[in-house]
Amino acid sequence: MRLRAEPPRVTRLSRKVLAGLGLVASVGLGGALLYALQTRDAGRPNDELYSTENRSTADGLAGLPRDYSGVPQLRSAPYPVYLGPTNLKHPRSRTAGAATDRRTVSPDRVVAPASPNVLQAGAVIAAALITGIRSDLPGQITAQVTENIYDSPTGRILLVPQGTRIIGQYDNNVQFGQSRVLLVWNRLIFPNGRSIVLERQPGADVEGYAGLQDGVDYHWWDLAKAAGLSTLLGIGAELAADNDDRLIQAIRNGGQDTINDAGQQIVRRQLNVAPTLTIRPGFPVRVVVTRDLVLEPYGG
Repeated sequence: MRLRAEPPRVTRLSRKVLAGLGLVASVGLGGALLYALQTRDAGRPNDELYSTENRSTADGLAGLPRDYSGVPQLRSAPYPVYLGPTNLKHPRSRTAGAATDRRTVSPDRVVAPASPNVLQAGAVIAAALITGIRSDLPGQITAQVTENIYDSPTGRILLVPQGTRIIGQYDNNVQFGQSRVLLVWNRLIFPNGRSIVLERQPGADVEGYAGLQDGVDYHWWDLAKAAGLSTLLGIGAELAADNDDRLIQAIRNGGQDTINDAGQQIVRRQLNVAPTLTIRPGFPVRVVVTRDLVLEPYGG
């Protein structure tokens, strides 16, 4: 009694058969290569498309002298040519020859704060975006202060309470490779309805870098589609007609150039598309104070 079935028989190929098949395939590939490299018009004389023996001469060149001996001589001396100013010293020499500044004391003096309720330059107002940003078009943005802001001299007087609204705007002038949105703040609206103009105070991220960075869309998929369309147009122009007919070949060449130019323009136009920058609502933002703001104590 057998517990296992008989193993399947192994079919072995002869080495002579494999060598013969390889030889036949090599001969076939070599014959196809030789046939492809043969010239179709070997036994047919070529038509002369342009003659280089009969050269046409322009009408204006027929009346000119053959060499410089026939050129008329000038009767008077040539006029002098103005070559610009002769004093062409390097701009750095002006610094070395400048007058010495003998002032050793600065004319500026320390001034007192404009008011006890002042938020001086260099202060930072923490906020979060209420509205999002998309750089396809310029627009207005709104943010809300997330921390209480106190005066700069003492740090005990509440000037900007949490919940204050900030109104600003962002720029959509985005260049290729840019990943940050430039924004400025124009107005501060307190919860009690009073407000103050900020005069385009710059916006920054949490670390103090100018602008905000969140999402960047470089439109790679659209560029890939444009490149694929240009490639398909070029392939279609190459396979449109036969090379034997000269009229069809001329038509094909003209159409091929037009189609290639159209494909290149499509790709070039897609390359000129600026990346789209997006900032989500709720993104943290900072208002960098660049001028002293005289405010009033907030009492609710």
